[in-house]
Amino acid sequence: MNPQTNQAPFDLSFYIKKYLIPLWERKWLVIGIFCLGIILSFFVSSFIKSEFTSSTTLYIEKPTTEMTKIEKEEVEPETASGPYVASQATKLRSLSMASEVLNILPQTAKSDLLSHTATESQVLNGFLDMIGETFGKGYQKKITKLLGIKPEEITLRKIMLRRQNELQNRLTVITHKRTSMIEISATSFQRDIGPMILQAYLDVYLASNLEENKESVRSKRQFISKQREKAYQAYKKAEQDMIDYRKSYGIPGDFEKARDIEIQLKLNRLESQLKMARERYKNMDQMYMEIQEKEAGITNNVKVLEQPTFPTSASKAKIYYLRNLIILIGLGLGIAIVLGLDFIKAPLRHEKDIQSAVQIPIIGMLPQIKK
Repeated sequence: MNPQTNQAPFDLSFYIKKYLIPLWERKWLVIGIFCLGIILSFFVSSFIKSEFTSSTTLYIEKPTTEMTKIEKEEVEPETASGPYVASQATKLRSLSMASEVLNILPQTAKSDLLSHTATESQVLNGFLDMIGETFGKGYQKKITKLLGIKPEEITLRKIMLRRQNELQNRLTVITHKRTSMIEISATSFQRDIGPMILQAYLDVYLASNLEENKESVRSKRQFISKQREKAYQAYKKAEQDMIDYRKSYGIPGDFEKARDIEIQLKLNRLESQLKMARERYKNMDQMYMEIQEKEAGITNNVKVLEQPTFPTSASKAKIYYLRNLIILIGLGLGIAIVLGLDFIKAPLRHEKDIQSAVQIPIIGMLPQIKK
């Protein structure tokens, strides 16, 4: 027989006396810390700047290296596979892509990239700037040293790396593998900077995508070009051998048959070699022209479904998120302090507390007589 375990019934009074009553007794402490959290949340969030967000959408088709003879109106483009779409998204997030985009960005966009959009950086820099403006640069340097922040030597390379990292942080790439779409968004502190960043990304990415599509055809073209050059050299050599042989025996150009069988056989062999070399050169030249046409006909397999949008209003999502987070932390801290103090004092609030304190079971309860 399986032994039956007697589970203690749920006692709501225990939780009320153990947790709610201490909170009610020190409610002003909880309210005070909660109010301090509200004040602190508005103070800290004042360092956060509103952001403008611009977005664009790309449609990824299956990459191809061959010219299609089917009109686009007759058949829909074939969508790319999920791994290929993911690889293109990774390429957009890469540091190398950010470096190339930074090279073509306007100076106004580069200047905006010197300001950090990360919440921690905005709060820290805003706090240090407030200290410097209120108490002077001397106090600002002391606080900076106290926080363990070492001043860095500003160089062109460090500025470039800072801009690259900031550009990566501002870019958000979301992949939709089922529909083969990639959604790109960029944040900025100015309305016009986000569309500039996205347009630069589109220019660099589309050019890179076109080069990738042409790369396989370009390697074939280079191989055929070398074979074409070899065929041309073989053709010129066979032609020169025929000319030299005719000159050595004084055979005119319109002469077809010689009386000497050995001379005729040699002449026939040279003519056959010249014909074969000529045909090979013509074939290689034709293949070279076809591969050039294919390379010229290859286009991007990326379509821009939505051009970079211009934001109409600034977003304060980071400000609201930071405020709510600090307020919740303040409320949780107040509750934790009250319950912690009650745990340290360990008052006898319930019969279970008495049992644990004296190690004597309770055999009865005296009713409270109200007057």
